[in-house]
Amino acid sequence: MDYAKEGPLNYTVNLLACDDDVAPEYADNPACIIPLNMYVLMLVQSLCTLTVDLRKLPRHAFSQLTGPKGKYYQTIFSLGVTFGAAGIEFRFLYENVVMGTVNCDYF
Repeated sequence: MDYAKEGPLNYTVNLLACDDDVAPEYADNPACIIPLNMYVLMLVQSLCTLTVDLRKLPRHAFSQLTGPKGKYYQTIFSLGVTFGAAGIEFRFLYENVVMGTVNCDYF
């Protein structure tokens, strides 16, 4: 598939972890204003950053939408994790098909 511009088309997300039996509610969406108290900050830890190369998606995977700041594109995909003897592998899935592995940078 050809894209209009050269260069990366990456999506980055932080993988969070909690040692508690029940993880606290956490809003990662800037539109949600939920104050994070010290208790939540102590329980939730960032483990790593996952970077997905969206150029592996077919063009039809993107929907063009219009918002208050103009046009933008949206897509839906999944991140999977496999635990094996060689370690942990993160995968990028679209419509339940593995599109590739995901780069992971640990903190």
